[in-house]
Amino acid sequence: MSSSAAKEIDALIRDVAAASKLPAKSRMGDIRPTVASLTSLAYENGLLPEALDQLIDLVVAPSHLDQASRNAIVRNLYPVSRVSRDVAIRVIGALGHGALKPSLSIQVALLKWLIMIHHVLETPAVFAQAYSVLFNLLNTAAIRPNLCHLLALITRRKHVRPFRIQALLNLSRQTANDPYLIGLLRVYKDYYPEIILGELVRGRASAFKHPDISWKERLQEVQEAYALQAEKNSQAILDGFRVNRPTGRGRGNRVVPAVHTSHATENSVTLEEVENITGFVQNIDRIELPNQLVAVLADPLLQKLLLLRPNAEAYQRVANWLNSVLQNVVDGDADEAVLWEVLDVVKEFVVQSKVGWSSRRLTYRLSIFKAGADT
Repeated sequence: MSSSAAKEIDALIRDVAAASKLPAKSRMGDIRPTVASLTSLAYENGLLPEALDQLIDLVVAPSHLDQASRNAIVRNLYPVSRVSRDVAIRVIGALGHGALKPSLSIQVALLKWLIMIHHVLETPAVFAQAYSVLFNLLNTAAIRPNLCHLLALITRRKHVRPFRIQALLNLSRQTANDPYLIGLLRVYKDYYPEIILGELVRGRASAFKHPDISWKERLQEVQEAYALQAEKNSQAILDGFRVNRPTGRGRGNRVVPAVHTSHATENSVTLEEVENITGFVQNIDRIELPNQLVAVLADPLLQKLLLLRPNAEAYQRVANWLNSVLQNVVDGDADEAVLWEVLDVVKEFVVQSKVGWSSRRLTYRLSIFKAGADT
């Protein structure tokens, strides 16, 4: 997920949260377009843990937010990573009857969501710890089908107790053999076949199907994309503390040279020897500058070194090299392709580094080009 998307989601959540504190007639405008934008972004990008926490609060806490908006939010709660124990507990705590509880239709939506994300919980044991709470809600008819489904997913041998078996049998008789209760009894029978007898559980197909296969597939896509991006970001951080090593065809025909140090001493360290941030920090005062300092335009590690160890002579050497290339093009000693390649490298240097334009970095980068202007 891009940082811009995350920021936009956070801003929309703040807008919806602010609107939810006011009755619809007291708001400055209709909140539904904002909710639509929020849910669309959540579908496209997924939700970071903090955003997911905030949206769960919006859905389960008493407010003036309408039911349609809450349902839309629940349908698009796509977590980009594992769901925290705290989120699961808050959802479970919102189930049942009470003046401060969400409507039963929202509770149904939340139960479906728990069913669909139960395999990506950070702490799966939270369901086992809340088993008694969930089981005791089976008397609520509106949420019973999804509650039975969730219980069927999380039931283990330790949960199958005689009093629960009896309670399920009694409730199934009272509800004319509710197929969802029978489905849960079949799960119980798998653990203790000798205890549950009779016609109730014979010859019945499973009552439980995944609530939304397309939702499951979209969740997988969102989480895989986020994991891939996180891996790339992690690798980029690592690569930022290694010199760029051109491979293949790029080795021999580069106008801007790669980092190469041939005049190291016994007590010095070359940039090529640095493999990680620890090696860079520990040896920063001993690192020997490479042969051609213009490599700074394309090498992140050399950029960091010159940022932390400013060197006027180094800046002048880079400026002299750039002036030399431009003069060769003007004199006809180098073709136009050389000029464009150098300009592309300089452009990339500026684009990639403008994200962190602190005053110190600005001074460092401008000094290179200023040195060229003075020659």
